Amino acid sequence: MEQHSISNEHSELARIIQSNHYIRKTVQDATNKFLTLQNDLLKSMQVQRLDTITVEQNAQPFFDAVEIRSLNEQVTSDRVQLAFVGANSCGKTSFLHLLLRSGSFLPADVGSTSARIIRLTYATVRDACLIVYPSLDNKEVIVQVSLVEFFIDGQKPDWDGVKTAIRVHVERPDTENIKPHSNEFAQWAKYFVELRIPSSFLKLGIDIYDTPGLLFSDPLVLKENLRELVELVKPTLVFMYDNAAVSSDSQDCFLAVKDALGQLADTSMFFLNTKADITVILADADPNGEGIEDEKWPEILLAERQTRYNLLLKVPSMASEFPGGLPESFAKCHCFDIVSVHSDLDPLGSEMNRTTISRMIQFVANSDLKIAKKVSQLVLPVIDAFFDFALVTSQRTAAQLQTLRHEACQWTANYFIKHRSQLQKMLAELYDLILDQLNDEMNCIAQRAAKLKTAPLIEKYIKAVVQQEIVKMKVELVTRKHATISGREIKADPTILNNADKNEFLISAQRSFTISRNYYDNKCTSRLFMIQAMLLQTALIADILIESDDEGGSKDTKYKTIVRQDTRKKLPLRKGMSSLEIAYQRLSELQSWLVNQKAYMSKVVDVLNNIQKQHLIEKIDQRYNLAVKGVSDREKAYQLVTIYVGAFAHIECRLVAAIDLAKFHGRKPVINKMLDEGTFFTVHSAEWMDKKDLIVKKLKVDYKFLCYLEAHYHRRITRLELSHTVQLSYLYEDKNNKDLWMFFPKYSQNLTDYLEKNSVGGVTVDKILSIALDITNALAELHANEIVHRDIKAKNVLLNEKDECYLADFGTCQTSVMNGIDFSKRHDVDRRDVKAEDICLFGELGLFLTDRSVSASDETTKRLNEFKELLNRCVNVDITVRPKAAVIAKKIKEIRKEL
Repeated sequence: MEQHSISNEHSELARIIQSNHYIRKTVQDATNKFLTLQNDLLKSMQVQRLDTITVEQNAQPFFDAVEIRSLNEQVTSDRVQLAFVGANSCGKTSFLHLLLRSGSFLPADVGSTSARIIRLTYATVRDACLIVYPSLDNKEVIVQVSLVEFFIDGQKPDWDGVKTAIRVHVERPDTENIKPHSNEFAQWAKYFVELRIPSSFLKLGIDIYDTPGLLFSDPLVLKENLRELVELVKPTLVFMYDNAAVSSDSQDCFLAVKDALGQLADTSMFFLNTKADITVILADADPNGEGIEDEKWPEILLAERQTRYNLLLKVPSMASEFPGGLPESFAKCHCFDIVSVHSDLDPLGSEMNRTTISRMIQFVANSDLKIAKKVSQLVLPVIDAFFDFALVTSQRTAAQLQTLRHEACQWTANYFIKHRSQLQKMLAELYDLILDQLNDEMNCIAQRAAKLKTAPLIEKYIKAVVQQEIVKMKVELVTRKHATISGREIKADPTILNNADKNEFLISAQRSFTISRNYYDNKCTSRLFMIQAMLLQTALIADILIESDDEGGSKDTKYKTIVRQDTRKKLPLRKGMSSLEIAYQRLSELQSWLVNQKAYMSKVVDVLNNIQKQHLIEKIDQRYNLAVKGVSDREKAYQLVTIYVGAFAHIECRLVAAIDLAKFHGRKPVINKMLDEGTFFTVHSAEWMDKKDLIVKKLKVDYKFLCYLEAHYHRRITRLELSHTVQLSYLYEDKNNKDLWMFFPKYSQNLTDYLEKNSVGGVTVDKILSIALDITNALAELHANEIVHRDIKAKNVLLNEKDECYLADFGTCQTSVMNGIDFSKRHDVDRRDVKAEDICLFGELGLFLTDRSVSASDETTKRLNEFKELLNRCVNVDITVRPKAAVIAKKIKEIRKEL
């Protein structure tokens, strides 16, 4: 029975790992194609003499190819890397044995038992061995010990024999012979040990790193080894602690880990509370000993997890480990759980442990996708920039380009004037909060630091505590507060954006903004930029406040040098000072330095503002200069661009589909019955894990790039956040047939269904006007963004439960300057206005609606006739007579007011 459950557990873990490998491979392949395609485009621009500068210079307005290529090389890995960290005796080694379902073969005892990092990886029986290397990055074999004799096929492994064979290479040296802080100890600890053993768990594709227990006062080599591990291997860290209330040793261990990692801020971490004894949990849930029904166990376990999670949230440094802080509810947290090796023999304990292991591996697997997601976040804005370039090349005149550039620069200047004032207020609040908390906790921090024995270690500890438990927490608090305020202001007053998302130069420059790459999604570009510009500056301020030992390698060092206005002055320590006195002196000096920094705040804000503003204007000018080159020979530029649009859309969709698949942990969506059928697509009901009310559009006939181009425009419309248009939810690429599936929210009915249901009694004039207003509002926003629909009909108007209308089905949707599904028809300034086609189609639909109207009075009949007159103008053969969508919407509002 136990073997069956373990097999099922491993089956699920194998699925998670395999699906993530597929996602990473998809991202890497798509990115490689992107780099090749982009290089071909830039070279073609030179061949066509559209530009006289080099390919490398020409690429600057688009992307940093070196960064993308470098990251993309790190994307694919066949193995999941998992590293256990924690204080001594926190249960790391025992849990590792539980994972492997092995006997005890690694040293485990109270206190420090090892000082070397040990990697456990899968090997067949004949390859089982121990290998010692000089260090993590040096693969020279110093010692190799065969372990084959302990894993004879068909017999139970001899774990005691393994333990004996490896002991001399993994157990910490006797402190009587080698002192922990000596050079001899550092040399011994630097060696790296690899254990290659048969294991069904490791065979899944998982490598485990067992690290020594760590405290702030431990030898420096242990911190250096941990940092080297994270730098070279980039594992997910599992921070393990025993006491649910998080003991002082565990808190100091966490500070030591953060101090060791320094500027390696992207490290993922899972928190694991290791001593959740089932007997104690059940006793607490049943104080009267009346017995607990089996169906109550999930509820009891969830309550216990939440209780222990609440205790974790009370530790400031741990609670602020993730951007934005940990969520308040365990149900929303994916980076914490509880386990008990001691309880694994109990069926309930075994169930708890299996669930925890599965959640942990899922988190680790998702963390392994971090680089793949970052690569996608770098590439997708570049593809958007290409489509922006296609738009300005095909449509804009030189005068229009100059106007766009002027408006983009003016928006930038206006924004940073207002932004400076907001940042001043935010930083004033931040400094006050930091200084207040530092003053409140001065005594507590001094007492904790005084436990350490040397002045350098005391100072280092104080810096770590202030950085992790005060500065970081307050930065998160203030940033969240002001980001929320900023979001509300933008929502309440859309004029703040001032049509920023309709300026191709501005949004393309904003997408290149460094921090926006980490938050790139389907949101309004300018809104993201405004919030992320603030986040970048507060993050930089947090680094400025407390220096890191390794910040020389930080890309922001030059900024820190500019804004760090003075050096913290340290007075000489008096002879004979106690540890507590040293701690108080260093804390007082730090407090004074922070007060002085606050006085420089205005200059700090000006420097940061100018850096960001200049960066944005440079990007705007780069995009303008590139577009001007294309205008001088529009025919060549447009013909060249149209060659690449389908391929770029294909890459875009593959990347988005891979990241969407990751949101569902690699599980495939379920396609249900067919609901509708068109010329090119079939429409089905669908569900994807907990998302039940979805519909999916699938390409019916194999037209090259058609589905990718449609999906591109759906993404563009979704990111613009237009009202009364159906939003794209997800993309999925079927790896067997290479089909692209487009997922949308399911609506209750379309307009055809609605009219049929109301065919007997008819539809009121007010309702018809309401439907028409929703459609024209959608059209007005589409046209304002140079997008035309080209297939407006009752079937493509969807209604929700409130009978609000949404325009759907963009199968023939194009930018108004790129006529034709396959982009094959060139732009011609004398061609008929395709926006007028939409107006005509709306007019025809409106007249169709009026034929089904019912008038309750002469007044409604009068208003209906007024509406028909407007519709007749829409269908006039002379397109110059047809009103604009915004004008139609305004007129409908006026008619409704008269009803």
